[in-house]
Amino acid sequence: MNKFGDLAIDARKEIASRLVRDISEDLKIAVRDVLDTDIDNLPARISGVEMLLKTNRDELILRSFGSIADSLQYMSGLVRDRSDISGVLLDKSLED
Repeated sequence: MNKFGDLAIDARKEIASRLVRDISEDLKIAVRDVLDTDIDNLPARISGVEMLLKTNRDELILRSFGSIADSLQYMSGLVRDRSDISGVLLDKSLED
């Protein structure tokens, strides 16, 4: 049973208008802001990390990560016996 669909078009328009009346101005502003956004002026953010590793046998290994933290965690696992990597892992400024 589709009661809304059975209504006359004018009645459906009136119901829709009442539903969005309280938010329509905010919605217009939000849509306008999105459409007016200049994508070239947005700050660039790191969306992923790709790491190319080369072994002593000239093998190349490509690893992809969704975040800086994931790539650093992977690197930490590769060099777990070295203490100098710990300072890099604690540097949260790399994620900004």
